[in-house]
Amino acid sequence: MVPTECMAFPTYDDAYKFYQTYACHAGFDIKKSRTHKAFHEVCCTREGKHVSKVTDGDRQWRRPSKKMGCKAYVKLRHNYDDGKITSVVYDVVELQHNHPLTPSPSAVKHMRAHKNHDDTVMQFVDTMQESHVPQSCIMGVLSDLHGGQENIPFTSRDVENRTFPPDLCRKAANVRKENADDINKLLEFFNECTLQNTKFYWDA
Repeated sequence: MVPTECMAFPTYDDAYKFYQTYACHAGFDIKKSRTHKAFHEVCCTREGKHVSKVTDGDRQWRRPSKKMGCKAYVKLRHNYDDGKITSVVYDVVELQHNHPLTPSPSAVKHMRAHKNHDDTVMQFVDTMQESHVPQSCIMGVLSDLHGGQENIPFTSRDVENRTFPPDLCRKAANVRKENADDINKLLEFFNECTLQNTKFYWDA
């Protein structure tokens, strides 16, 4: 469905999620813009104009700005009753963009608002990273799970930059310590075998 003015939702989260889903299918990224007690605005990330604070003489290579002055946005008005929000209404809806849209899954997954970090999948990724599974193998498994590399709802960089919670870091450290202890015990066993049997040979 396409957002239209006067559409009403029970909460702000519902109204935002609807516009986010529309933006994902249409192929553009969104961000939260102006915020007030009476309203919220959610706009295309290409709104506004980029103003550089670096002079041309001092300029070094940097990523170009995505801002293009796009006017596409929605204004969400909050309706109150006795101090509580009773509904959220699309007060203004501007659907026209001044740039091409990219609705393909391979393009959408690079957009911040549409990265889908499913908790179950990411826990599986955490487990593989704890076990020192190579990045290429992790992406291969995710590709199989999603039916192709282009259907993975996040990028290889997202997986590579994933931050573990403290308890998971401690768990991974304990696993590494246990593995090191096992290796040391195995080396001690081989050394004992060498002392007891001169014909026994091993090489690390």
